[in-house]
Amino acid sequence: MTETTSHSAPQARRLERSRSDRKLSGVAGGLAQYFDLDPIVFRIGFIILTVLGGSGLLVYVAGWLILPEEGKDESIAAEVLRNRREKPWAVIGLGLLALAGLILLGSNDFWPSGDGVWIVLAVVGAIILWRQRRAERGKRRVLPIVLGVLAALIVAAVASGAVAVATVGNIGDGVGDKTYRVSSPADLSKTYKLGIGTLEVDLSHAQLPAGRTPLRLKAGFARIHLVVPKDAVVAYRAEGDLADLKVLGQERNGWKVVTAGRDAPLTAAGGPVLVVDANVGAGEIDIDRATG
Repeated sequence: MTETTSHSAPQARRLERSRSDRKLSGVAGGLAQYFDLDPIVFRIGFIILTVLGGSGLLVYVAGWLILPEEGKDESIAAEVLRNRREKPWAVIGLGLLALAGLILLGSNDFWPSGDGVWIVLAVVGAIILWRQRRAERGKRRVLPIVLGVLAALIVAAVASGAVAVATVGNIGDGVGDKTYRVSSPADLSKTYKLGIGTLEVDLSHAQLPAGRTPLRLKAGFARIHLVVPKDAVVAYRAEGDLADLKVLGQERNGWKVVTAGRDAPLTAAGGPVLVVDANVGAGEIDIDRATG
């Protein structure tokens, strides 16, 4: 008897927008899955490029248009071009985005105050596309579109300015990854800072003294990860200008987001109290309790 064994070739990895790991449209999550990296790397990269000239916004929008969503065969741009006769407004929106890209990549001198023209074109084009895809059948009034454009421009300007100011103030605190594993109260600093990168403070094996122990964590474009002792009461306040906060089972994200509270395990009666004040300009704050 002859046995035949067939080996199928490994399926090529596909670059697509993630549906499970997304804050906006899944571009950063899809890039992270494709390159097997932490999505915060790409999210911080988009924010930095947006602040330093605005190109991050355009690159992100391009990814939203060109990359197909996970589980779908066709990207938004391909779908728009295929249905160009039935949905001409979508083609106009796509054209405005393409024009914004050309202005950004080329010279801006042929328009008065041209440095900001591409932003307006990009926002208008994106809103037209978004509304076209989400609109129900029938005509849409122009006024909501205009108001949406103005609101988006105001939010983008305020957010970029605030994040830029916060980041410039933190660049001097260092760039890269910093990890601190604290095993005794003598090794614990009251404040840990970082400009750009990942700041990790591990207190899982620290024997904190009775009473209150203050701890301040501050970063610019970064991910802050704090592991607190399993038997300590934790009084916390975490905030960010543009951030994802995951604090002891509670999660909040968005612009100017804040979460505060107190977490006490059953074994912590009369034990130490860790008072955490964490702040990030743009990025993530993760606070977990040690399990070992």
